[in-house]
Amino acid sequence: MKDRVVLEDGLIPLEDEDGSEVDFEVMARVFRKGKEYLLLTEPEEDENGVMVFEITREEPGDMEVLNPVEDDDENEDVYYTYLAYSEEYEYGPAK
Repeated sequence: MKDRVVLEDGLIPLEDEDGSEVDFEVMARVFRKGKEYLLLTEPEEDENGVMVFEITREEPGDMEVLNPVEDDDENEDVYYTYLAYSEEYEYGPAK
């Protein structure tokens, strides 16, 4: 499967470390190296507060489960894939 980025918007509620429900803004869904990721940020944060979650499902069609990406290299790889796409989207393909 080819890498791709799908820009999304909306809010998704997640529990923070204190057990409180916090709404996070959905930035994009990234398909990279055969995996699917969701990039989220808190609504008041800038892009430096981006969190990357891998999306998993038990079976096709099952509910999505969000797993935080804890590996720094994987996290950066997914985020830079998003940045490259968003720059191309905003400015057009590199010549």
